[in-house]
Amino acid sequence: MELTRTGQAQRRGTPFIVFFLVLLMMFVMFSTDMYAPALPQMAEQFGESESLVNMTVALFFAFNIVGMLVLGPVSDKTGRRPVLFVAIGLFTAASVGCAAAWGIWALIGFRVVQAIACGGIMSVNLAVVKDSFVDGSRVTVLMITQAISVVGPIAAPVFGAQLLVWFSWRATFVVLTVLGLVALGCCVAFRESLAPEDRAPGALVTSLRGLAVVGRNWRFMVFLLATAAFSAMPFNLYLTAAPFIYEGYFGLSPQAYSYFFGATAALAVVGLGVYRLVSRRVSLASLTTVLIGCAGLTGVGLLLVGHASPWAFFLFMLAFQMIGTMIRPYAANVLLSLQETDTGAASSMMNCSLQLLGFAAMMPAVLAGGDYLTSLAILICLGFVISMALWVFLMRSPAEIPHVKRGAA
Repeated sequence: MELTRTGQAQRRGTPFIVFFLVLLMMFVMFSTDMYAPALPQMAEQFGESESLVNMTVALFFAFNIVGMLVLGPVSDKTGRRPVLFVAIGLFTAASVGCAAAWGIWALIGFRVVQAIACGGIMSVNLAVVKDSFVDGSRVTVLMITQAISVVGPIAAPVFGAQLLVWFSWRATFVVLTVLGLVALGCCVAFRESLAPEDRAPGALVTSLRGLAVVGRNWRFMVFLLATAAFSAMPFNLYLTAAPFIYEGYFGLSPQAYSYFFGATAALAVVGLGVYRLVSRRVSLASLTTVLIGCAGLTGVGLLLVGHASPWAFFLFMLAFQMIGTMIRPYAANVLLSLQETDTGAASSMMNCSLQLLGFAAMMPAVLAGGDYLTSLAILICLGFVISMALWVFLMRSPAEIPHVKRGAA
């Protein structure tokens, strides 16, 4: 695996860097969803309403975006390692606070700190990938880390539910504390990946200007929306609505629901192998067109026959998840190549856009309630229309997109 000059300076070589990046992505994903099955138990123990307990989830995502927007650009000025030290340290301390929380407002406060830290970690994670690996190797690493971003939110609640068989909800935050401590140890062994000559000039307070620089890069923004809209919009609704669909609509037991939910995550990883096989034969332009089109077909399939059985719903959602697993790694590599400077800000924009698209599309359906399966299918179809329109515009423009060539590869 080929590394950049700064990547070659890492003390423990490529396996260590990859392990560290995977660990960071894993505990960020687990901190989001692992304790979701315990929300009813927490409401009962604290003697609070479920809506107030759900604030620990809603505010997490809100302040997660704040962490992304602030700490990613700051890492372009200070370097990645200082930001990681601060963010991982805050995350670990907040996890201890969550595990020992004496009331719901204390828990909410510690979750806000956790969220800001996680936002910074997610942004810096992608920046380190670009700092440390050249194009071919970068895609391989992104395949691993981006797969976790797809599989993690699905696998985390399943793992959290198993913890509840033996322990209380506090055990989930104990697990996060342990992961945080391991990450801090890795951070000690991690050498700075951003070379001094590549750091953003000016004072620290001006580092946020990097977001404006990225925002003005129209090729970056259009490519980001074209490759993210069809997957980001329905993904969060699926995470929220899946229990209501499997248990409420199809009448399955919670255990059966967890099997379907977990299998979707496990089998979606097959998309990585499919991408490796197909990408050797076709251009990324052709592959992207096909994947966006196939995503649209899964939405139509859900509308037509998704209500027939849990197996029909499962198969269409599995196909949709596999498409997302295939497109995310190379899309992330193209986006990082489109922004030569301000990598931390670019990473922040990528992660933040995924969050905002997902929640902007999810909230109307969640608030309205009703037929979540139909809402999910409509969102997938809507995402397809937006993505395909932007993709056609991008392909017809004279601008060159790195690594994306028209015609056969």
